[in-house]
Amino acid sequence: MKLEQLELKLPDGPRVFHYRPASMGDRGVIYQVFDNQDYRFDDWEPGKALMAFYGAKTRAGATALVVDAGANIGASCVHFAAV
Repeated sequence: MKLEQLELKLPDGPRVFHYRPASMGDRGVIYQVFDNQDYRFDDWEPGKALMAFYGAKTRAGATALVVDAGANIGASCVHFAAV
């Protein structure tokens, strides 16, 4: 299986993300997560509360854990690791 790579410019620096170019699913997920920013929380009130909770916990020394039960190709994990 041939993989292609997408060079992402994320807030924490550049990353390379590999995907299957012939897969409509992979391309759809890349669009949703990186282009359309479907996982951004800034414009969503419960998301703002979640990010405030996360910030308070990390400031208190807790380590964040994201469980992506529908990981697909891992794009959401890359997104959350960068925020």
